[in-house]
Amino acid sequence: MLNFRGEALPWLGLSQHFGGSPGKGRRSLVVVQHGHGRAGIVVDRLDGEDQTVLKPLLGLASGARGVAGSALLGDGKIALILDVPALLDSAVEAARVSNGQAGKGS
Repeated sequence: MLNFRGEALPWLGLSQHFGGSPGKGRRSLVVVQHGHGRAGIVVDRLDGEDQTVLKPLLGLASGARGVAGSALLGDGKIALILDVPALLDSAVEAARVSNGQAGKGS
């Protein structure tokens, strides 16, 4: 949890969530909301925004929690599209576990 404008905000580091280590240097906190939940997602960098067509993930990557699909960018690179509700669930559950509230309802 972190104090964000006077409010306790659960947060999730994407690098750690996906099994990596955080990048060096400055990282950014992206505050996201879905339904009634809100959390911070720590990212190594922000590349901007783009309109794209979402494609489903196939094979081994199809079961990746927190990933909704993929997109082919204009420069030929593939970008993973985040599943914000699943990431929020992870952040809230991690906050419950760290506060000793595992298994309790909202």
